[in-house]
Amino acid sequence: MKSFKSLMVLVMILCALIAGFHVLSGLSLRDGDSYLTVLDKDLFKILPSDNEEPPFAISKIVKFTIPFKLRESDLLSINTFVFTRSNPQKKNSVEAGIYDMSKNLVMSNFDPQNQVKSSKVSVSADGKMILVTYMGTEDKTNITYVYDASTNKKLYAFNGVLSAQWLPDSHRFVGMDDYLFIQDTKSGNREDLLKISEVAGKDPKTLMSLNLLKDGRTVCLSNDNDNTHMLFVDLETKQQRQKSLKGHFFDAVPVGHTKMAAAGLFQDQFGIFLYDVKSESLEQLIDLKNQKLIHISVSQDGKKLAYSVLKYNTEGFGTEIHAVSLNDNQFINDEVIYKASNQIIDLLIWSKDSRMLYCYNRNTDNTAIYRISFKSV
Repeated sequence: MKSFKSLMVLVMILCALIAGFHVLSGLSLRDGDSYLTVLDKDLFKILPSDNEEPPFAISKIVKFTIPFKLRESDLLSINTFVFTRSNPQKKNSVEAGIYDMSKNLVMSNFDPQNQVKSSKVSVSADGKMILVTYMGTEDKTNITYVYDASTNKKLYAFNGVLSAQWLPDSHRFVGMDDYLFIQDTKSGNREDLLKISEVAGKDPKTLMSLNLLKDGRTVCLSNDNDNTHMLFVDLETKQQRQKSLKGHFFDAVPVGHTKMAAAGLFQDQFGIFLYDVKSESLEQLIDLKNQKLIHISVSQDGKKLAYSVLKYNTEGFGTEIHAVSLNDNQFINDEVIYKASNQIIDLLIWSKDSRMLYCYNRNTDNTAIYRISFKSV
């Protein structure tokens, strides 16, 4: 009898501990001021009329509240990202670092940079290296840093470089200063490919954007001045090819090996267009008439595209996040996966495994990040 009573006491204590854990968990996850909140996916998923589960069925949405305003970001892992942020005490001063969302903690800070107009961060394909690029208020303040992601150690600083993207081997990057070049961070060797002014005219650097296609060897230099002008450079053969489009093609992202998707305005049609570099064909895939596109992002596997649009109604404004399946030259299953009232989701980033979408609201003193997990994508 005594052993039975002892057992019952232990069971009651265990039950009380479990109940207390659930109460505390519920409080910490549902508090609106908490940095970590698990949201009910049914609040955001748009159910199909035929009651079939859509391709982008959501399993969980987690909201993180970051205690500062982000400028740019790229993912290191499921819970960590590299960022740049402004220094509110010093005009045009920006600092970079690594943030752990699960711990609500800045893990490291990198070199602060002054006289900054814009910034960009990029994590290598293997997740081991970080590029932080600053476009300065003057040409002489343009600079790109290379950091080791595991030790947070600064490895290199390249003065004058205002745009840079990692190549697939994760130790070389293609960059742009007065030249388009390839920089090897292991050997320190640099190869100049072409002089920018020879192909883009006077003071071209502030007008041109640099994109590396998914084939890992084709670079597109483009500017949108009256019409869209693009220069494609094969990094292996050094062959160049120019193309002009009668219209506006901006915010381009690579899709597949030789295609680019971007917001565009052609023949008075506004939407998301797909440009095939090989065939030089341009096709409208999504009609965005009477909508304002905020951001567009393609998954690492090249099979999914997400975009955010600004919506207005009688109650104010909000953002819709769409997810789209990519199948060769076709976009299918265009689906609204998230709606945010009185918020602007202005940055979308797919996880490295393409199974999660990170949605950033950077328009307040804090930054809200919604991590959307899909059941099967």
